[in-house]
Amino acid sequence: MLRGRVERRGGDQLNGNLARLEDSCLKLTFSGEFGTTAGGTQGFFGSYELNRDGHDALAVLSTVPAGAASALTVELQDVAARVAVGPVLLHRTTVPLPAPNPC
Repeated sequence: MLRGRVERRGGDQLNGNLARLEDSCLKLTFSGEFGTTAGGTQGFFGSYELNRDGHDALAVLSTVPAGAASALTVELQDVAARVAVGPVLLHRTTVPLPAPNPC
């Protein structure tokens, strides 16, 4: 389980057992909770909405430590293992970040 908070410009957050990922260029929003499958796979399980159309797709956000203790690489995949976002490098922050650049 991730301890603390990791954030990327644009408001992505991993905080304890909860994850939120937003990609403004793709108009994608993911929300999930940490868990383990019967097969032992760990990740943040939830769903994402694409193009703000009101239709959710089941997905898993996987995390892998990236070098320093304050960084993670994340990847969002749908249930068919197709990559929706990533891999993306996230760094731990303690202060709000500036707004993201336009798409």
